[in-house]
Amino acid sequence: MGVVALAARRPERDTARAMSQENVAAVKTGTRRPIEDQIVLRMPFLVDLVLARLAHLPPGSSLRRRLFPWALQRGFDAVSRNDYAVPLLGYEPDAEIFISGAAGLGFAESYSGHQGWRDFVSDFFEDFPEPHFTVNRVLDAGDRWVADVEFLGQGRTSGAQVGNNWGTVYYLSPRGKIRRQDIFFQDGWKLVPRSRRTERVGRYCAAMSQENVELTYQAHDAFNRRDLHAFLAAMHPDTEFTPYEVAVQGGEPYRGRDGMRRWWEESLEVLPDLTVDLYEVREVGDRVFVRGRLHGHGAGSGAAIDRPLWGVLEFQDGKQFRYWAFGSEAEALEAAGLRE
Repeated sequence: MGVVALAARRPERDTARAMSQENVAAVKTGTRRPIEDQIVLRMPFLVDLVLARLAHLPPGSSLRRRLFPWALQRGFDAVSRNDYAVPLLGYEPDAEIFISGAAGLGFAESYSGHQGWRDFVSDFFEDFPEPHFTVNRVLDAGDRWVADVEFLGQGRTSGAQVGNNWGTVYYLSPRGKIRRQDIFFQDGWKLVPRSRRTERVGRYCAAMSQENVELTYQAHDAFNRRDLHAFLAAMHPDTEFTPYEVAVQGGEPYRGRDGMRRWWEESLEVLPDLTVDLYEVREVGDRVFVRGRLHGHGAGSGAAIDRPLWGVLEFQDGKQFRYWAFGSEAEALEAAGLRE
């Protein structure tokens, strides 16, 4: 069931009540804030320092990829318990929120500032007193983040269960705080990359072009943490992987998910602590260039291996389709179409 269940008109907003909600929220819900939230509210400068630091890290860096989705989920968890103070730490005072795909649902087209943010959330609570939000995936595009957020709730009056996925784009200020948020309600995640529908949606094309970069990181991260299920889920059913050693020997690539499982087992049998560090991931068209390093120790001898990694990947239907490893950076750059 989609967000059309919101269409019942809500009463006019009580601005004074909305303004006071942030201060009484924890008491009103009968819950205590997690200790981490209590700390940052007492020392908000810590949030400022962390966000500023993240803003100056390279897009796609490990710290950014781990912290932003974590912080975003914590913010939504706070909203779910009607606690506004914590998420507002991540917004600029003059931040703007724009709403798309919500015609007839009773929302304004835009909201401004911290009070506007409170008004928007208050509008939501008018219909769904106990919403639940799950951040499914987040793409890092440098000065903006694109998030797929799943909403589940129960109508206040109808009792009907409602669920929908939002596509949300967060534009960041130089301080790393959210200066603008664009929310697409109806089929939101699908709407974001459709760059020709409106001028505003077109601005997200660059952000969505980072999806293959993020998928590359996810597959390598799954291998490093030995999550075989997540690793295979990232593979296209007809995937092919050609390690450098296989290419040199003229061997056949590992094909399909069964082939990738076989490569996984064979590799860890020889090098049980094999780890892949990615230093650079760049997308060109439908290909991705990676530069990194492989290191581990032999199962029997304990001998260390430490060598560079250069590879090129292709994706299809949001899955890893082809992966070639090369013996030199020049070969990989040429295969990726990055060589001058």
